[in-house]
Amino acid sequence: MRWLVIVNPNAGHARRSLRDLPATLSQGGLTDVEIQTSSQPGDATILAREGVRNGVDRVLVVGGDGTIHEVIQALAGSSTPLGLLPCGTANLLAKELGYPSVPFAELIHLLKTAEVRRMDLGRLNDRYFALMTGIGFDAWVVAAVPPRLKRLAGRGASVLAAIRHLINTYSVTLEIDNDGITRKMRTPQVIVANSNHYAANRTLHPDISIWDGELNLLVTHSGKWGGFTLLQQGIALMLNRLYKRRNLQCEKARRISIAGDRPQPVQMDGEAVSTWPLEFSIEPAALPVLILSSD
Repeated sequence: MRWLVIVNPNAGHARRSLRDLPATLSQGGLTDVEIQTSSQPGDATILAREGVRNGVDRVLVVGGDGTIHEVIQALAGSSTPLGLLPCGTANLLAKELGYPSVPFAELIHLLKTAEVRRMDLGRLNDRYFALMTGIGFDAWVVAAVPPRLKRLAGRGASVLAAIRHLINTYSVTLEIDNDGITRKMRTPQVIVANSNHYAANRTLHPDISIWDGELNLLVTHSGKWGGFTLLQQGIALMLNRLYKRRNLQCEKARRISIAGDRPQPVQMDGEAVSTWPLEFSIEPAALPVLILSSD
């Protein structure tokens, strides 16, 4: 079994884990291993694409959700499964897939006997996302946290950025089309989710699944100033009760279009992107992933 291991040395908690990585992989029984390191944005996509072209059997990401976001651009639609050694700030996909928080050595043993299952991916214009895309406030917060601060302060940096931006958050009018039904909505934030796990290991809605072949449209309804509404939703989110808020509209969808007079900030899987307007679709069973045994 040939493994391509793609390492992001700048991921949240990577440096403390990488020093002994070759020995840890070997002790775990992964002997036919090629370790490659990403040094700049886009490297992980290139490395994964080369691995698929060279016929590797597994791609193992040592990094966080941002690194995974790059790798899935190459693995989507292929037969090469993705495995994770999570060491990022949030590690939301690892949590969505049920990976336990255990040392790398133990996780490698579990990965050796993992089953392959194909999960859905969302698609925004010409890029895939595994977790979610945020428009508005959510994306402002992502853009406000420099990568270095994110590595040093972890989730705390995002919390502080969110509090700071709440004061100046206003609703905008967006034209949102869900599977052919078009509405104008006044909102400070829209989330198009593929997975249930969100910020700070909290969940969005119990009906959201990466296996059901559908996207999930979550629109926050608010007056002109959206900060107070988002503060209420933030508290509900921390209690895993966000889906009970009446000012949050949740809908299933397969195709979503979002447009407006002014481009809004956008983030995909926790990474800021520049694109507008937005065309979403679901790609069912697009990504093979390694699912750990529950035995």
